[in-house]
Amino acid sequence: ALARTQPEEALKIFDNALANLPGMPRFRETTLRKLQALVELDKLEPAEKLALEIVTDKTFRGESTAKAYVLLAQIYRIQAKKSESIAPAVAKDQLAKAHATYQRVYLAYKGFPDICAEAMLQAADILKELGEADKASETLRQLSEDPKLQNTEAAKKFYEWALTPGGQQFGLAAKQFQLPSNTQVPKDPRMTDP
Repeated sequence: ALARTQPEEALKIFDNALANLPGMPRFRETTLRKLQALVELDKLEPAEKLALEIVTDKTFRGESTAKAYVLLAQIYRIQAKKSESIAPAVAKDQLAKAHATYQRVYLAYKGFPDICAEAMLQAADILKELGEADKASETLRQLSEDPKLQNTEAAKKFYEWALTPGGQQFGLAAKQFQLPSNTQVPKDPRMTDP
C-alpha cells in the first residue's frame, strides 16, 4: 500500500501487523515502514516519537537506525518549513536539528553508502538554506570525492545539479571562481579565463 502511494492504508496494515504479530521476523522493517507512512501522512508528532524510539532501541542497529535518523531529519525539516512564517527562530533551530541529524548519519553510518550519500546531499541543502554556502560546498566536495559514495544515486543527483545554472551559481556563492562549464551562467569578473 505504501508503494502504491496509499499511506493511510499502509499505516493500518503496519499497525495491525505490529499489534497482532509480536516477534514477527520483519519487525524492524515493518516499524520503519510505519514511520515512513506517518511522515507521508504529515503526522509529525507520532512520527517523531516513533523515530526517537527506533534510534534508541538496541534491536534496531545499523541500516535500520540510519534510515530512522534520515526520516527523523526529514521530520525536523518539515517542522521547520511549517514554522518559518510563524516563528523564524524556531524554524532555524529545526533546520539546525535536521542538519545535525543528517550529519550524524553521514559520519556514523558510512557502511551504508546510499544512505550516507543521501544524508550528505540533504545536509548540504540545509546548509544552503541556512546561508552557509562554504560549509555546504565543503560537504558536497566530500560527497564527490569519497570513493565509496561516488556511484550512489545521491552523488549522481549532485553531479547533474552541479552542471545546471543554479549549481554553477552556487559555486560563485561559495567563492569558487573557476569558469563555469554551463554557458548559460554569466561570468563573474573575478573568474580567470585561461
